[in-house]
Amino acid sequence: MAGLLRVFSSSFFIAALAASAAVTLPPLPGGAAVVIMPPWVGPTSGVELVAAAGGRLLSTERDGFLIRARFEGPAYLSRLYAGGAVLVLRGEAQPCGSGEAA
Repeated sequence: MAGLLRVFSSSFFIAALAASAAVTLPPLPGGAAVVIMPPWVGPTSGVELVAAAGGRLLSTERDGFLIRARFEGPAYLSRLYAGGAVLVLRGEAQPCGSGEAA
């Protein structure tokens, strides 16, 4: 039983590590990105920041803290972070409940 648990926990760790590495890689130019804004900004701040950084809005969650957008060129990352984004991740995965076609 201990051997089975060890195999399962090792497999789970490797899968979790691979999934987190794929998500936390910086977005590719021309690809979708998820912009995470801090909770103390207003609901429109993230959308305004995406527009100012040259992004095209794809979707946003209700409170405006998670914004999915598409950007062209490499300079948008520095503009997003300078404007207050907490984190910018690859956004190829479909957000839950978005109803948006891929």
